[in-house]
Amino acid sequence: MQIKTMPKKPAEISESDYFICENQGDLFQLAESMEFDDDDFIRQYMNSRFCNKEMDTPYSYFQMADPEDAMDYILKEIKPEHNSRHYDRNKIYWIGYMYRYLHIRFGINSSTIYQILPLKDMLVYYIGMHTQDDEYFVDIIKDKFKRGDYE
Repeated sequence: MQIKTMPKKPAEISESDYFICENQGDLFQLAESMEFDDDDFIRQYMNSRFCNKEMDTPYSYFQMADPEDAMDYILKEIKPEHNSRHYDRNKIYWIGYMYRYLHIRFGINSSTIYQILPLKDMLVYYIGMHTQDDEYFVDIIKDKFKRGDYE
């Protein structure tokens, strides 16, 4: 899969957009606290119909809903494995936040973002990027898309 052209940068990301990013970070942490396997939950969620229909849209109730409310609906579709091995909560939050930020910023659906940047890659990026400005990370990822590293 190749993205033909990168969408133009939006003039500004709104406060509600930042809230949606934070909400997805909280959702990923909730999954961890429910003892879902981090890798399995994130993979299934990012590729789910719920994520495509409710999160990858200009507006949905679930974007602003409490993570617990959204989780009730998500678990009707996906069945992530349980285990007690987890990544650091801050990493999981940042990854959830940045996956949503990338969607809002580029308008690329979550399943494509996950295909391009699977969890194992995001865990590597976390080390150097979690303290950087969100747009700095976007610039790194945008270059990766242009080079075609995801094919």
